[in-house]
Amino acid sequence: MDSSVNEPGNLTRVLVKEVPDAAVTKRINPSTGRLDRSGEKNLNPYDTHAIEAAMQIKEGGAVQVDEIVAVTMGPESAVRALHKAVSLGADRSVQLTDDALAGSDVAATGYALAQVLEKESPDLVLLGQQSDDGECYTIGAIVADHLQMPSLTQVIKMDVADGSLRCERQAEYG
Repeated sequence: MDSSVNEPGNLTRVLVKEVPDAAVTKRINPSTGRLDRSGEKNLNPYDTHAIEAAMQIKEGGAVQVDEIVAVTMGPESAVRALHKAVSLGADRSVQLTDDALAGSDVAATGYALAQVLEKESPDLVLLGQQSDDGECYTIGAIVADHLQMPSLTQVIKMDVADGSLRCERQAEYG
């Protein structure tokens, strides 16, 4: 897929998420019927790949990237994921936190994140393959739909040349 990258100065946003430590046994809270998200938390490991991809585009020099911004939605504690994202190369971070959003389903989460991203006016939005906690693969498509941007999943290689972004994606059978 080829997509035009606005020049000069690309604004790249990376969605990140704080997730329970993968070493902790996952369990359902019997009183809520939801995943128990208590305990030690980390930056979603899949999101580190998206940050790395943004850094490679920025450092590659084929297109000027003015800013990489990590964006998350979650409780106050999710700021730890943003700190990690900045330590990995994001220039700044944005956090959406509101008690009314606690326990949001994927549709509400996608809508809320799209509203934040719309204010950021991104040229490119990157996400990790999935979330490590809920193994959700759909946030990217929902956000892209709300932003009326193209969406491509399972990207395994990205190249920027002549103002275009060329992506190679993993197909189901290779």
